[in-house]
Order: sequence, then C-alpha cells, then structure tokens
Amino acid sequence: MSTDNSPAVPIPTYRLVPISSINFDESTVVRANYNKRTILEMAAERKRGVKFPPIDLFGDEHVMADGRYRTFSAQKNGDEFIVAVVHPGGLREAIEFALGSNHTYGVRRSNRDKRRYAEVGIKQHPDWSSRKIAELCGVGDDLVNEVRKQLSETDSSQNETRRGSDGKTRQMPAKRLSLMRTHRNRCRSVGIGEIRCGK
Repeated sequence: MSTDNSPAVPIPTYRLVPISSINFDESTVVRANYNKRTILEMAAERKRGVKFPPIDLFGDEHVMADGRYRTFSAQKNGDEFIVAVVHPGGLREAIEFALGSNHTYGVRRSNRDKRRYAEVGIKQHPDWSSRKIAELCGVGDDLVNEVRKQLSETDSSQNETRRGSDGKTRQMPAKRLSLMRTHRNRCRSVGIGEIRCGK
C-alpha cells in the first residue's frame, strides 16, 4: 500500500475573530471609496436578523481581503466579533483575493471602483498582459489598457514585457515602446512632470 508523504496543504478555517484584530492594510483596498449609506443600510439589516456571508482574512495577522462593508456595518452596531474565513497566506495573497472579489456579488462596483481594480491589478502584476489582468479583476481589456497607459506616463519603471493568460512572456511592440520612450525623454528634457507632458 502506497503512502502519500506530500506535505499537507493549508486550508481556510472558519473563526469568530475580534474585529479589533483585523489588519485593514490599505494595500488591499481595491474600491475607490465606500458608501456610508450602504453601511448604514447593512447595519439596519443586521439588527433585523439578516445573515451575511463570512468575511475573508489572510494569515495570523488577519489581513482583510474581502468584507469591509460587512465589517463596518457590524462595527456600526457595536459588534466586537465577526465570523471570518481565515485563509493561509499574507498581504500578497490578500491583495490577489481582493482583486478577484465582488465581480458578481456584494455591493455593486462603480466605474471608479473598476478603474481602481485595474490600477491595483497592473501594479500587482506589471508583467501580465492586459487581458489576463482584466480576467482577474473582472473588467474590460480596454479599461486595463487605458489605465496602463496613464500609469506608464507617470512611472518609467513599467515593465516592457507582458505575460499572457497562456503563461508565455512577450515583448511589447517596438512601435509602442518607441512612443513610450520618446514621451518620457521629452518630459525629462523640458523638466516638467510626466503626468502633465503631452496634455
């Protein structure tokens, strides 16, 4: 009889965690802003006995990944504890989870929220293709391309290769790279901020 000696894979666990123990790291914020009215409405629903899904946290530090609205509404009612799914991992895993959340459930995302998702996705995976980032964040390719262009105009460290959904890394088109480099050099030569150059 064969014995499987492979290491056990950590699995998420359900816990009742103190809200005071949650790490609300700003890096995992993928919404542009939060609607106070929605928080108040959810708090009222809680008082009426409505049950909400557990929030999602990562690691022993309880890094918040998904569930800020649920947590804020619980706090509004004076709750000290909240049910959470605690996943293995840390900050990076929490950001990744956050980017893949709220596409089809939860509080509807605004256009500003979607733009924020794209921005965080690009910064998290600068070498990914726009299509792959769009799939992760639940937004359109065109939006990712638009946000990437804006970021490239203000950040000269943007990668010049992209990794696609198939896992292959491809060089950006020479014409596009040339335009980006020309833009950056022109901005530097006149001594103004890249964000204003070419407007």
